[in-house]
Amino acid sequence: MLSYGGPVKSTQTKTGITLGLSSLLFLGLAALIFFEFLRPFHDSNIDKPIVLWALGLGALLSSLALGLRKGAIVLNAIALLLNVIALTILGLVLWSLSHMKLM
Repeated sequence: MLSYGGPVKSTQTKTGITLGLSSLLFLGLAALIFFEFLRPFHDSNIDKPIVLWALGLGALLSSLALGLRKGAIVLNAIALLLNVIALTILGLVLWSLSHMKLM
């Protein structure tokens, strides 16, 4: 695995990179499901929990890597920030949709 122009030798750094990229992968998966590219069924009762679990798992992975100091600190900090922002925005959107009065 190449990083910063040379091979990564430390297993701690490899673990940090793996956790950070996995966190970003879950963020991408949640976005694809939320915008209905992967599950175009228009059933939010099924899609909402999957998206929330994917974002939560992504945030958990990156915070775990940061907490255990597994390397790739910048990657994991960015992944955690993106997952928390996505969770916050999704929560606000779902909250506002639940309080709308539709005729």
